[in-house]
Amino acid sequence: MGRVIDKIRPNFAWDYEEATAINIVQSKDIFYNEVKSFLKIYNIKEEIVDDLIKYQKDSIIDPTNKYPLKKKYNYNFYEMINYSAKLVKKPQTYLMEGKNYDGDIFEWGKETLWWGRRVAACKAKIKNINKSSMTYDVTEVNPQLFDKR
Repeated sequence: MGRVIDKIRPNFAWDYEEATAINIVQSKDIFYNEVKSFLKIYNIKEEIVDDLIKYQKDSIIDPTNKYPLKKKYNYNFYEMINYSAKLVKKPQTYLMEGKNYDGDIFEWGKETLWWGRRVAACKAKIKNINKSSMTYDVTEVNPQLFDKR
């Protein structure tokens, strides 16, 4: 039962959700363009949607990225999502920490999707590094180790 993705590992069957996530990470730009098209029905300002999609792409561990990532956004998405803050247009700089997989999608899939699904191992550890911002709690976990919370 499951789906085989020969480009990743021949004769290895992934659960359907895992195989879908692998296909998305391989075609991330197409996926997020389709999400953006779908969100147009909600009449959200394009500037907000673009920044949110950029944040979403960066906040999910990507096996092709080199961590840590230091990224700038126009809105306070981290605080809004994690601390129920009001969405505010204010320049934000976030540090995204994650394990470096050096493009090894099989290893990433095994650790984040297969073993780490219940503990959200696919999410980057995020810290707001703006000098003017409040300090938020950040889990002190070595991102190079699999987080088995």
